[in-house]
Amino acid sequence: MEETQLVTAKDLDSCFDLCVLGLGYIGLPTAVVFAQSGLRVLGVDINADRVRDIGQGTLRIDEPGLKEALDSAMKQGCLRTSTDVQPARHFLIAVPTPLKDDKTADVSNIWAAAEAIAPVLSRGDLVILESTSPPGTTKALRDYLADLRKDLNFDSGKEECVSIAYCPERVMPGRILNEFATNSRVVGGIDTEATERAAHLYSLATKSEVLKTDAPTAEMVKLAENAYRDVNIAFANELSMLAAEHDVDAWELVQLANNHPRVNILNPGPGVGGHCIAVDPWFLASTSDNAPLIETARGVNNGKTRWVVEEISCEIVNGAWEEIVFYGVTYKADVDDLRESPALAVVDKCLQRFPDKRFFVVDPMVKREAHEVSAIRNAELVTAFEAGGAGVLHVLLVAHSAFETMEVFADSTAKVLDFVGLRSSRRFKLLGSGELGKVH
Repeated sequence: MEETQLVTAKDLDSCFDLCVLGLGYIGLPTAVVFAQSGLRVLGVDINADRVRDIGQGTLRIDEPGLKEALDSAMKQGCLRTSTDVQPARHFLIAVPTPLKDDKTADVSNIWAAAEAIAPVLSRGDLVILESTSPPGTTKALRDYLADLRKDLNFDSGKEECVSIAYCPERVMPGRILNEFATNSRVVGGIDTEATERAAHLYSLATKSEVLKTDAPTAEMVKLAENAYRDVNIAFANELSMLAAEHDVDAWELVQLANNHPRVNILNPGPGVGGHCIAVDPWFLASTSDNAPLIETARGVNNGKTRWVVEEISCEIVNGAWEEIVFYGVTYKADVDDLRESPALAVVDKCLQRFPDKRFFVVDPMVKREAHEVSAIRNAELVTAFEAGGAGVLHVLLVAHSAFETMEVFADSTAKVLDFVGLRSSRRFKLLGSGELGKVH
């Protein structure tokens, strides 16, 4: 590989404290939070339109408090955005690592970020990887940068070496700013110095504990957390399909079972979505033959989505329904995120299977622009008021809080296929204050 040369005109006194590469769902809030802590932050993204919009205070992410925090950071001059990487004392990589067709991680964006950083790296800089990655990626990043910049020192313990560390993001969409401040962080460096430096940086922006380890452990912590969730959701989803075979209300079953002091079953749904839980377990399973449980959980949760499609299809055929309304297409309740959404996949499959039917979508979280470019653009996006009327099949796929007060779900005469337990939850809430009436 051809060695990248140092930028000779670099003025260390004018460089940024932190450069964040990737201004998506994680990178942008991260840049904003660090800017709020008093650091001079540069946010970089290869998408020029995104950079322009953020610079003008326009967000494509519907995250509570983020717009106000961004405006404040920009007004104070603590945050700038650009398509070009500039010198900084710390670099944070928060670029996407999607899943490839063979279920392995596509880390090409990480290597592209490394190539962007390399020309402006200086002695003593710190590079932190936040992108979800298979174990060993941080070490590979160190080796890649060392190959690009042979004039710099990347060996631990050497004077003014470039430090490399890993710190997984641990936040939930819809609560990112709050959880960035309150959730503990795990940092792992290639060496002890890198770990300490990364821990100090994150301590500036979080009120919670910063836990120190090594890079491979930190990488695996992130994957373990999401695989754990996936396995537990798989049990709930499998249980819901078994309950349906015996004409048992799955949500009532879960609520009653959870009254046992050592049982805590999650609520089932139409599958698993989002940028983490539906993807990250494969980063473990695809790298080893010793992950049958993780791989099976992935199969169960994907299978639940197919099962939901079949249930809806049978009802459409047997009930001769001509108009079908889907409620919710985001990957979870009360977020606008469509990534890996099982509800979106359900609607898409039904549209393909029944091209002559009329399909409608009600989702207060989805903007019309997002709907028009999604896989379900042939379904009409309507309001809850427009979705009423007799002779309509109602399909509940996401438990948005806005749906909890909708009359159609309280109407026992309406035909509703409920795959998130909203109707069951209503019944439990009406039971009163007894133990069986509690919603956990």
